[in-house]
Amino acid sequence: MISSIGLLGLGGAGARVAEAATAAGLRVATTDLRDVDVLVEAVEGSPAVRAARLAEHAGSGRLLVTTSVTQPVSALAPPGARDRTVGLRFGWTGTAVEVALPAETADWARAATYDLVDRLDLRPTPGQDRPVGFELLFGLLNDAAALHGAGYVSATDLDAAMRLGCGLPLGPLRLLDEIGLDTAVALLTELHERTGDPRSRPAAVLADLVAAGRLGRASGRGFHDYPLFESTPTPDPAAGPRLVGVVGTGTMANGIAQALVSAGVAVVQVGRSSERVIDARDALDWHIERTGLRRPGRWAGGTELSLLAECELVVEAVVEDLAVKRALFAELDRVCPPGAVLATTTSGLPVAECAAATRRPESVLGLHFFNPAATMPLVELVRARQTGDAALAVARQVCARLGKHAVECGDRAGFVVNALLFPYLNDALRLTAPEHVDDLDAGMRAVHGFPMGPARLLDLVGTDVALRVLEHLGATPAPLLVRAVAEGHLGRKTRRGIRELCRALTPVTERTSA
Repeated sequence: MISSIGLLGLGGAGARVAEAATAAGLRVATTDLRDVDVLVEAVEGSPAVRAARLAEHAGSGRLLVTTSVTQPVSALAPPGARDRTVGLRFGWTGTAVEVALPAETADWARAATYDLVDRLDLRPTPGQDRPVGFELLFGLLNDAAALHGAGYVSATDLDAAMRLGCGLPLGPLRLLDEIGLDTAVALLTELHERTGDPRSRPAAVLADLVAAGRLGRASGRGFHDYPLFESTPTPDPAAGPRLVGVVGTGTMANGIAQALVSAGVAVVQVGRSSERVIDARDALDWHIERTGLRRPGRWAGGTELSLLAECELVVEAVVEDLAVKRALFAELDRVCPPGAVLATTTSGLPVAECAAATRRPESVLGLHFFNPAATMPLVELVRARQTGDAALAVARQVCARLGKHAVECGDRAGFVVNALLFPYLNDALRLTAPEHVDDLDAGMRAVHGFPMGPARLLDLVGTDVALRVLEHLGATPAPLLVRAVAEGHLGRKTRRGIRELCRALTPVTERTSA
């Protein structure tokens, strides 16, 4: 039974351990560490310094614990104590702790670790020797910092996009402020020195902010100034186009039409066949009945683009094929009135290419809704190089009318959410052995507060969709993702996805021990 804990260092993790241990009635020592049951390393220093401090106090056969989130436990364990050195990794948003037990950990050390976690009233989630979950988190945070640092999107819009589009408890830049930008630079540097991964090289904007004394929330200034998100003028929700056209009858087009009708906006929806238009009308009727709308907007449908001749805004939601979209925009330019705004819902193709097919590039922009469009609160408002302020104002009015949060960004592959989310998902498959995928999912939820783990999210999105988005981004897909698509493990749509493939690839002995 553990009754005393010795602490090496009182960094963030050390302070949390000390507080929890004191609350549990355990004796906490920070100077005389000779007779404690467990030694917890929470040193604020380099990996070499951490390893040296552990080795200095490795005697007496007690349990050794490292709180490092950048190094494998085995890389810090003293040579004669590898079977009794474990990791407890604390996140910044969750209430759980990742428990890392290397393969050589002795049975008694495993039992003592879980006894310690229980005494500290922590929620354990299994981790790997290598801190993969933290590598994924910091890769995502660093990418977000670089995206903002390039002037592509404001800090407030980026954070809103990732909170509303991905369900994150905090936006990436807000989380960096909570961690401390100087701390984040140090952790990223340690990761980069160990892995050599370019995505862990600290973004230049981090160093710039640290040099300017903007260290994050503790200093009152970081990516944001605190208090955060002061009120800003809200567009008049009654303003905006009176008649909106929707081209397409697929899931996204129907969802957008339903959102508009729900907001009392008159809609004209054009499909490629009468049957598809009838299906769209049936889906709308079901939506109205299910939601109990009392005063829905008017809806009309047909197969001729000429029906859009009086629309002030037309939203294109057809197949993700640039040639098809360009041909459609050329036709829309011909039939729509002067001054009408033309929007594409593409999630990966260049908005500028659609605009170039028209004689009104200043009136063309991207409105990237998220599925399901009727309920998801986020819309990425994509401004191409020639998009004018008047077109942006119309788009913002429509988003306000729909109750959506619009974030403005430039015209580049992936926009904001996909540009950050899909490299993170890809890295999860690149860095994780198949037998650890379920544990990683659990850790990203419990320790880091993500609404779901990367494997489950890939199955929800579709591995084929993920592969296509990564190709748009110019990223190299993880071999496991390529294999999943090739073997038909596409996720929810085929009722077998990454998780099923990983289980099939996991040796029977691993599944049994798990």
